Amino acid sequence: ALMHWGTVYPLPGITDPTVIIDGDSSGTVVVFENGEGADAVLSGFSIVNGKSERGGGIYCKNSSPTISDCIIENNSADWYGGGIYLDDSNPTVTNCIISNNEISIGVEASLLGAGIYCHNSNPIIKKCIIRGNMGSISGGISCDRSSPTLLNCTVTRNHGYYSGGLSCVNGSSPRVINSILWGNRDVEVYFANYGDSNSVVIAYSDLSGGEAGIVTSGNGSIEWLEGNVEEDPLFVNPESGDFELTEASPCVDAGVNLFVLDGDTLVNMSPDQYVDSAPDMGALEFGRVTVALESHVTPQKFVLYQNYPNPFNLMTTLPYELADRIHVTLAIYNLLGRRVRTLLTRVEQPGLHSVIWDGMDDHGNPASSGVYLYRISTVSYPSAQETRGQLQTRKMILLQ
Repeated sequence: ALMHWGTVYPLPGITDPTVIIDGDSSGTVVVFENGEGADAVLSGFSIVNGKSERGGGIYCKNSSPTISDCIIENNSADWYGGGIYLDDSNPTVTNCIISNNEISIGVEASLLGAGIYCHNSNPIIKKCIIRGNMGSISGGISCDRSSPTLLNCTVTRNHGYYSGGLSCVNGSSPRVINSILWGNRDVEVYFANYGDSNSVVIAYSDLSGGEAGIVTSGNGSIEWLEGNVEEDPLFVNPESGDFELTEASPCVDAGVNLFVLDGDTLVNMSPDQYVDSAPDMGALEFGRVTVALESHVTPQKFVLYQNYPNPFNLMTTLPYELADRIHVTLAIYNLLGRRVRTLLTRVEQPGLHSVIWDGMDDHGNPASSGVYLYRISTVSYPSAQETRGQLQTRKMILLQ
């Protein structure tokens, strides 16, 4: 992969390759064009301010990388894929926020895709929030001879003249499972009235307007399968960008943990990947994900676990495990390496612990949306002759 045209901000003192890449409106930020496969991993990056004819944020041609835990935001393209452009590429995109990307030029014969544009591509898009993307023709995801699979995604508040959510042309066949398509303008799913016939599979998903919210233009078919609803998902605060579910949401426990379509297993989730009896629809699981900490009786290791929920708004829980009585410091850093908040610094006993971050900095001010690092460090004194320390770091995404 090529990362160019931008300014890279590494995090000092941390080996994890987490950076902000600012495209400075001078070209595509990240390029995959050398046949990269799934072992080419782009993880933990904020990809911002890219600008190009195709793919302002990420450009993939004949490549199928793994893209995870990234924010792809405020990028633009003249024609196709403000956030991500895919051509003959089948990447896996997981746990990303694709927001506020745009198409700056529009032609009526094109279905552009301000968030993601797919041409001859079949990406797997999992647990992603695709929001606030704006194109003159289509806003969220455009499919041209493509069949993306959306699993536990939230697609909302995207804008396009024909479709805000998902648009299809030239024989495209997207599959949407355990997802939310809501509040996109002007329609949720749209088929072009020219080219080969399109199709869409919708199962265990919440779609504004239900089956009637899909405009086929007489050029395609709908597989409206079991488990679908057409009710307001009751996001916590969509006006401020908080797309977590409230307790009363019809999307809570309304997804499916195993889904097989035509012999292809699209969903296979273990119980520790969701709360209660079934997964939720959308990218953000309601309630606490316990990361199976309770199964440990006697702690044997030093572990900083993934925070939950993630991404989060308002507050998140940071769990960790200690094998010894030890002095612990747990702090939050931004991607420039500046400490944002010290959550604790004290001696603690062996066992399972957790601390909550309320999204505020050390001065009581709300932290801005973005990727943050939380780092735990320890100092212990097993004997008068020995001093031993440990350090672990993880990433999380704050939505304000």
